[in-house]
Amino acid sequence: MDVSPDASFSALDPSSILSRRHVPLPASRPTNIAPDANTSRLQSEIFNVTNTQKNLSAQLGSIMEKLDSFSPSKPSPSND
Repeated sequence: MDVSPDASFSALDPSSILSRRHVPLPASRPTNIAPDANTSRLQSEIFNVTNTQKNLSAQLGSIMEKLDSFSPSKPSPSND
């Protein structure tokens, strides 16, 4: 079985150059971010975009229903 030359660079291998050169990441800990003006503006913008998307979706649905009402429910027979 052939082994890829890149296999020797595995970060899991203790003798690997990657595991010797790079410091392990610190343990994850929750960060408490105090709300600031930017956070509030971002949340407000997301809320506005979401509402706009809902409104546009509802309007598009209404337009599609109106267009459907113009088309015949049964296709007319062709005169081939």
